[in-house]
Amino acid sequence: MSLSEQQVKMLETIAKVAPNAILRKYKENCCIAGARIIIEVLKKLHFKNVRPFTVEANIFNETYVRKGRTPQSDEEAQQWLTEGCWQIVLGDRKEEIEGRWPGHLVVLINDQYLLDVTIFQATRPQKGIHLTPVLTTVPEDFVKGEDKCGLMYNNCMIVYVSYPTDDTYKTARDWWDVARSKEVVSDILTEVKQILAKKK
Repeated sequence: MSLSEQQVKMLETIAKVAPNAILRKYKENCCIAGARIIIEVLKKLHFKNVRPFTVEANIFNETYVRKGRTPQSDEEAQQWLTEGCWQIVLGDRKEEIEGRWPGHLVVLINDQYLLDVTIFQATRPQKGIHLTPVLTTVPEDFVKGEDKCGLMYNNCMIVYVSYPTDDTYKTARDWWDVARSKEVVSDILTEVKQILAKKK
């Protein structure tokens, strides 16, 4: 089900105000807390079909994107690095760091829209990567975990890989510690309502 124009405006406003509010309480690598906070905010704004969604986000800088393909060998990859090509992976399934969940959590709305408010953690100005929250439509095959979803964003390419059955984030404190995020939810709601009231 598509969103109304007013609902899209709400999501765009949330995307603008959420990062600062979240970072007042959490560290940059806070995708689990960020997703849960956004879900609470959306429910209070009467969005009905919202849920957490596990992904891997691959971000390629402009120099890499211009190559038009992936490197064919380790030697070529090393050469590209010297030329300024850069890739960052959020939620790398192969990267096992003790105490850190190996995934990246976003919010899915109506099984059609993806909202990623914590992708800012991949920002690397020195590599030409400047990221703010992403709001995009996603195809059904992506939601089912059958295909990837790619988009150009601030001269970078973001390729999302979905893991629709992965709910292992639920064991993390950032997911179940609701009390810690109450103030953040309240701050975001207040600011969003103030901004939308001014636009009327």
